[in-house]
Amino acid sequence: GTSSGTGQEFLRLLTQHLSQALGMSYAFVGKVANQDGDRIQVLASWAKGALGPIFAYDLAGTPCAQACQGELCYYPDQVQQQFPDDRMLCEMGVRSYLGAPLLDSTGTKTLGIIAVLDERPMAHAELSGSILEVFAVRAATELERILFESEMRAARETAELASQAKSRFLAKMSHEIRTPLNGVLGTADILCGTSLEKDQLELVKIMQEAGSCLLEIVNDVLDLSKIEAGGLQIHREPFDLRSQTMSVVQLLRPPATAKGLELRLCIAPAVPEQVLGDSMRVRQVLTNLVGNAVRYTDIGSVDVAITAAEQNGELVVRFEVRDTGPGISEGDQERIFSSFEQVEAIARHAGGTGLGLSIARQLVDAMGGAIGVNSQLGAGSVFWATLPLAATHEPQPSPATTCEPKLSAATLWPGLRVLVAEDNQVNQVVAKRLLTQLGCVVEVVPDGSAAICSVRSTTFDIVFMDSQMPGVDGLDATKVIRQEHSKQDLPIISLTANAFEEHREACFAVGMNDVLNKPMRVADVQRILGKWASCAGRSLTSARSSRGS
Repeated sequence: GTSSGTGQEFLRLLTQHLSQALGMSYAFVGKVANQDGDRIQVLASWAKGALGPIFAYDLAGTPCAQACQGELCYYPDQVQQQFPDDRMLCEMGVRSYLGAPLLDSTGTKTLGIIAVLDERPMAHAELSGSILEVFAVRAATELERILFESEMRAARETAELASQAKSRFLAKMSHEIRTPLNGVLGTADILCGTSLEKDQLELVKIMQEAGSCLLEIVNDVLDLSKIEAGGLQIHREPFDLRSQTMSVVQLLRPPATAKGLELRLCIAPAVPEQVLGDSMRVRQVLTNLVGNAVRYTDIGSVDVAITAAEQNGELVVRFEVRDTGPGISEGDQERIFSSFEQVEAIARHAGGTGLGLSIARQLVDAMGGAIGVNSQLGAGSVFWATLPLAATHEPQPSPATTCEPKLSAATLWPGLRVLVAEDNQVNQVVAKRLLTQLGCVVEVVPDGSAAICSVRSTTFDIVFMDSQMPGVDGLDATKVIRQEHSKQDLPIISLTANAFEEHREACFAVGMNDVLNKPMRVADVQRILGKWASCAGRSLTSARSSRGS
C-alpha cells in the first residue's frame, strides 16, 4: 500500500502500515522544523487504529532528541522513567519507544525522524529495529522530495515577488524620469517652432539630442526588464516588410548624413512584401542594428541588405548591416551581445548603454531566429539576423480609424477644442503651449474630478488625460465619462509616463482610445490629433464651420 503515491498522503499510509507491522499503538513521521534542529513538526501520525494529530514539539528532554543525533534510538520499557520531563510520554501512557533518523541522500544531514510507541513493553528489539530502518529509508526519500519541492515553490514565489517588485519599481522609475523629461523635450520642441537666432537654435537642438539620448537609455532599461521578467509577448500578424525596412532606413538617414556617411538599402527580389510576424519587434531589431552601425562608424558607409530563402520548408529572411567602422576583435564579438557589455575603446568614443544588442538577441531568440556578427579589427563589421517570416497575402490589420491624414511640420488644427488633464505644472505649461502652437484652443485642469466637470459643461473635440493624478486619476475619470451616454464618442487619449504594456491594456480597458507616452513630442501629438480629432462623430471641416457660423 505504500509503494505508490507521494506527499503527506503517502506518509500517512506509511505510519499506518508501520504501526501494524510492529504491533505498536502509535507511529509518526516528522521533519526538523527549525535551523537549530531542536524542534520537530509532525507530518503524519497513526494513533490506536486511526489517523493521529498533526503537531509540533520541542526535542529537549525527549527520546526523539537522541534519534535526531543520527542513530537508532531504542527503549523497550520504562521510557517515561528515562525521560521524566517528556510530558507527552506521560499523557500517552507509553512504556516503549523506537525511533530512527531520516537522513538525506548523502547520509550526512538529518531531515527528520520516524518513531513508534506503545503502552506495553516491546519485544523482538533487533527485528523491530530492522523493520523500522526499512521504513525510515523510504520515508526519508519521500521527505527529501517534499522538502525539495517546498523549497522550489518558495524560491519561485520569492522570484515572482521580486519580479513584481522590480516591475513596480521600474514603472515608478519610468514615471519619475519621463515626467521631467516631458518638460525638457516638450519645451525644446516648442522653442524650435519659434523665431530663434542661429546660436539659440543650436543650443535647443543640443537639448533635444541630449534628452533623446536619455529617453533611449530609459527605454533600453525598461525593455530589458520586461524581457527578464518574462513580460515579452511576440505577436504574429501580417505586415509590409519592405516598407517597414525602408521606414527604418529613412528614420536613420539624417544622423548618417550628418556624419557624412552613405546609408544604402538593398532589398532582394525574393523578399515578399507581406509577411507574418511581429512588425514592432522586427523594426526594433533592425533599428538597433542599423542605429549601432551609424553610431560607431565615422567614415565611409553603412549598407543594409535584406534577402530571403526557403530553409526546411519555411521562409527565412536575413538582415545584414555592413559598416566601415573600427571592427570588433574575435574575443569581443560574443561579449557585446551580453547586457551592459561594450567594447571599451568604441564605447568611450560613441557612448551608449551596452543594452541594445542584448535586447536585440533576446528579441530574435523569442521570434525563433538567430543573430550574430562577422568582424575583424580595422575592417568593419557585418551584423546579421535571420528570422522565420512566412510570406502571406493576408491584408494588414485595419487601423482603428481611417481618418489619419498625412502630416507635415506645418499641419495645424485651428479652433480644435482640447482638454488636457495633467497635475504636473511644468507639463501643464508644455502641453498647453505645444497644442496652442498647433492651433488648438486648450483648457487645462489639474485632476480627474475637474476633467469630469469640464467634459460635462463644455464641448471638446479631444481629451488628453494623464493616467496618474492625485484624487481621481485618469483611469477612473475615463470610466465616469464613458458611463455618460453623450460622451461615448469623445476621443480620450492617455498621457502616461508608464511605458509598460499592462498599463496600456488598462487604459484601453476603461475606454481610452489611444496612449501617448511621455515625453510629448510635436510629431507624436500631430499624429494623435490627425488620427482622432476628426473621428469624434464629425469631421474637422464641419466642426470648424459650425463654430464659425
